[in-house]
Amino acid sequence: MLKSPLLRCCQSKLLVTLWILLTIVGIVVTAARISAYHQTPGPFDPARQGFCDFHNGVYFPSLAFARGISPYSQDYADTYPVSRQVPPYSPLIIALHVPFAWFPLAVAEVFYFFFMIFCVIAIAWILVRDTRDLPTKTVWACVWPVVAIIVWSRPGHVTLFNGYFTLELVLGAFIALSAARSRPWLAAIGIALASGKPTYFLPLMALMMARGDYAAIIRGVILATLGGLASMLWITGLSTDSITQIINDVLGGQAVHMNDPLESPVTSWVRIDIAAVLAKVINRDLNELPQIGIMIFLLTIPTAALWRNRHRFRHGGVTDLSGSLIVVSSIVAIYHNSYDAILLLAPLVGWASNRWECGQQNRRLDLAIAFSLLVAIFNPFSTLTFLQGFEGNRLVYQLVTSINAIAIFIGAALMLLRITRLSSVAADRAFETATPTANA
Repeated sequence: MLKSPLLRCCQSKLLVTLWILLTIVGIVVTAARISAYHQTPGPFDPARQGFCDFHNGVYFPSLAFARGISPYSQDYADTYPVSRQVPPYSPLIIALHVPFAWFPLAVAEVFYFFFMIFCVIAIAWILVRDTRDLPTKTVWACVWPVVAIIVWSRPGHVTLFNGYFTLELVLGAFIALSAARSRPWLAAIGIALASGKPTYFLPLMALMMARGDYAAIIRGVILATLGGLASMLWITGLSTDSITQIINDVLGGQAVHMNDPLESPVTSWVRIDIAAVLAKVINRDLNELPQIGIMIFLLTIPTAALWRNRHRFRHGGVTDLSGSLIVVSSIVAIYHNSYDAILLLAPLVGWASNRWECGQQNRRLDLAIAFSLLVAIFNPFSTLTFLQGFEGNRLVYQLVTSINAIAIFIGAALMLLRITRLSSVAADRAFETATPTANA
């Protein structure tokens, strides 16, 4: 059998060396851009976004947290050089960032940049290792093509450039999906990490439940709850704010977040969920209730497909069809921005490693899925630099900023079709007889 595309990318030392060099060049280019467009902490400046999200979402929230000041409060926004109080992140993710607040800002920025590089390598290692059919000696060789793709992709570059903690959430989600059946306690740690943002945690829990990952979910919810409560009690113990006041601040912060013009799905150039496309079509923002209804509807379909086929996914995984559908459906169904498209590396690695192999009849469909997801990862047009030339043309602006969301939606729809084919007798036989050496 022919080698998979992933193995072809790392079949010689020369190719591996080239991927490592490409990764290094990408890291250096990103670091240079951060230095050239570094944003001074304070109000958001779209012309200088270098590490802006590190300031607003990591460093100053954790610094305030360590001092017993609620980063959800208006007092925090008035005291620290940030654009606004933090959205409803879990206090656990803020507590985990406290070690970076032990250092001066400039030093913390350097440490966090290298920490993000570590997360990129860890994500790539988990994905390659999840393919299950690669010899241990080959795993590290195949990690570097994935690392290079992340670094040079639009979502990967934006995350490294802005300094957002997306990579931690993605790492947590991938750990949860990969280890759900084999090591549920490790998966629970991943779930707790992914609980940092409700937009990751909620769809992940619903879809993993449909796949049958009960042990991991129970443990993960317990860890996330205990970590969140302990972090919340830390704030209330060091400040005069009660838990009720903090909850009210969280709700108020969410309102401020959603009323920010930069977050409007109608004008946003970074939203990649399908609700943002609908808002552009009707040319007005959606209220929270319709958005929740859209999320429930869009999650119902993949949930049903996973539940119906759950006995076929008894080994679980993040790069197999079930894990791939979970991450793609999560993006489609609920609020997500362009940096969250790093999640799409899971289905792409699954495709590139022949992880989905269940007969030749699916080859073209798999290729169509991969192409649609690659569009969302490497689309060069949905960027602020390109779109500035179309600010006066609403139709073109909305069409271009909808490309990524539509591409991901198409990929999710095709993936659902791919899973329904497992119900046929022929596909069932192919699935049952598929061996772990499909990549050889």
